[in-house]
Amino acid sequence: MIFIGVDPDVHHTALAAIDDEGLLVGMHMIVVPSKLKGPDAVIKGCVLAAKGMAAMRASWGLDTAVIAVENQEISYTAKSGKNPRSMLPVAQVAGAYLTCLNHSFPVATAYFPTPAGWKGQVPKQIHQARICKAQNWEYLSLCTQGGYCQPTSAPVVTDSAAIARIDSEYGKSAWKHMLDALGLAQWARARYISDVRKSEALAKMV
Repeated sequence: MIFIGVDPDVHHTALAAIDDEGLLVGMHMIVVPSKLKGPDAVIKGCVLAAKGMAAMRASWGLDTAVIAVENQEISYTAKSGKNPRSMLPVAQVAGAYLTCLNHSFPVATAYFPTPAGWKGQVPKQIHQARICKAQNWEYLSLCTQGGYCQPTSAPVVTDSAAIARIDSEYGKSAWKHMLDALGLAQWARARYISDVRKSEALAKMV
């Protein structure tokens, strides 16, 4: 079984997958040209998402998947200082990824958590540091606007190669999105394990 997290964005949607043990399976980013705006960007993103599924299936395999795609929450967005209306296209992108993943992988469970639902009110920089620590990755904590973390190395050779590939193909700023996708995959794994244990406990009570 694999656990896939998706951080949707109109121009830079990040996807990350981990296995039963929490080890990295892979990371992928779908980039929409910045010249496209509004509905045009959303439509292009949906087309690229559908095409990108084949590459992810080839790389990640066709194991049963548990997916978590970040939903949008108006009150959470307003607190961050963003215009809530700007989240409408992101919500459309999120729905597209839920659909594409459900059609592309044998999905056991799908989650659609809000930002507060999966990471609470913890600042992005602090939460991304926790995500890196959970993977045993070394990282830099960058104090830019909003703050985020940038992985630098990992004890697992394949993880180090994956980190270098993201830096090379998408630039270091891609980690703003990619670490959130990885965090969603970690959250999906923990939530699924918890849900299974609760179901087993309830079954024993019947």
